[in-house]
Amino acid sequence: MAENLVARGVEVSGEGTPTALDDVTTNHLCTTTTTTYESSDDVFVWFRGVVRLGDDAAEHTVGDDPPCAAHTPVLTTASPSVYANGIKIGCEGHVYEGENISDVKQTNVFAESS
Repeated sequence: MAENLVARGVEVSGEGTPTALDDVTTNHLCTTTTTTYESSDDVFVWFRGVVRLGDDAAEHTVGDDPPCAAHTPVLTTASPSVYANGIKIGCEGHVYEGENISDVKQTNVFAESS
């Protein structure tokens, strides 16, 4: 049983501006990295919502050669046994339609990831 750091989504500031948190490697050339985005609004790790199966990454461009189209991939892999709001949660190494959660910026909350 492998454990990885639990991924978290954006935080919305008092002005309503979202600030992204954890990095996603896109594996394509137009935009090589993006961030986690959508997350639980009531299950938190260090004051930020946890990412869940089906949640969106931040919108970014996709493709290997311009012009590149915008897309918003959803999380397609998740913990087999840890849930938030009845939905499996995402961890470092899990995938948004082929794009990997590559850097989680909290260091001490883990979940079973495979």
